[in-house]
Amino acid sequence: MCGAIDPDARLFVFFDGVSGGSANIWQVNVDTGAFREVTSAAAANGCASLLQTMSGYPGVAYDPTRKTLVVYPGTAGDTVYDYDAATATCTSATYPNGPSSGSSGAAKGITGRFRYVPGRSAYVVVTGSDQPAFALCRQSGGC
Repeated sequence: MCGAIDPDARLFVFFDGVSGGSANIWQVNVDTGAFREVTSAAAANGCASLLQTMSGYPGVAYDPTRKTLVVYPGTAGDTVYDYDAATATCTSATYPNGPSSGSSGAAKGITGRFRYVPGRSAYVVVTGSDQPAFALCRQSGGC
């Protein structure tokens, strides 16, 4: 299980990739403590492919520029997902030459090895000790 806080939506969102063999998305309101599962709603709102590829523990980072949680499942190679916590919707983006999904570390989960770098508006990930580090810049003009 891995998650992050969306400070705009005031929600702590966590992604459970191995709960009983199926993936789930949960949200906790940071103001009230209200807890709810949003898996079904998210699946209907563009998150189905994320849920299918989330067999391990994904990497999750809040991007203040995009105002979304960016989720890297680790098993999807070149694909990341923007998760809008307020609406439980996903948009995927695929970038060529990303990390290998076959590394030993990715198979066990990304967890805290996927991070947002605020000064660069970029993301970094280390999928395993047997793989190089990767950086992802999603800005058209570069980072």
